[in-house]
Amino acid sequence: NLAMFAKSGSMLFFYSFATAQAARMGPAHVAAHQVALSVWWMVTFWLDSGSVSGQVLMSKSMDDKKKARSLTRYMGKYGLFQGLGVGALVAAVGRFLPSIFTSDPVVQAMIGDLVPFMAIQQVLVSITLCVEGMVLGDPAQFRFMGIGTTLATLVGMRQLAVSTSVLGIWANAMNAFFVARLVNASIGLVRLHKGINEKAAKAEEAGVNELDSSAQQSTYSQKL
Repeated sequence: NLAMFAKSGSMLFFYSFATAQAARMGPAHVAAHQVALSVWWMVTFWLDSGSVSGQVLMSKSMDDKKKARSLTRYMGKYGLFQGLGVGALVAAVGRFLPSIFTSDPVVQAMIGDLVPFMAIQQVLVSITLCVEGMVLGDPAQFRFMGIGTTLATLVGMRQLAVSTSVLGIWANAMNAFFVARLVNASIGLVRLHKGINEKAAKAEEAGVNELDSSAQQSTYSQKL
């Protein structure tokens, strides 16, 4: 699917551009960035389980608006508490990360500065992935999500372009990227529920028309 290729490709381009920017800042900056990115990828794969679950469950709830609404509320809470839990874990082990990955005091200090931002970001990342997953449960939203994620990448890259340190990459660009993705996914979720409601309304209307038709036929038969 071209839309999903655009979505995944734009995200990979953002992360690659972030690494390129860190490399231009100097060896210490790119070293700290790579450590942070490695840890971040590890926890993100964990968080992504919520996205996969949301996509599968929403795809099975498209014919029931009450079930879809219930699932949306549940996944929102799930994303929030999952993010809080993982964020707390990152904050707890964060003080050990610098010494685990390097003995360079400059790089250690930079990694230490990044840990609080990485911990806080887990809530934003978790909710974003859960909402995106639910939206992708509707194939009709693929194109919208592909375009929206590409635009979010441009927002993140704009922040990367003006970042002067690895801290700027993680405190500004990464947050801007995920906030833009969350806004896009939230709009997509509204579109999804609108489609479900319209489908339900048409089904109800068709049911009423069928009942009216049956009643008319019954009345006609009685007259005969």
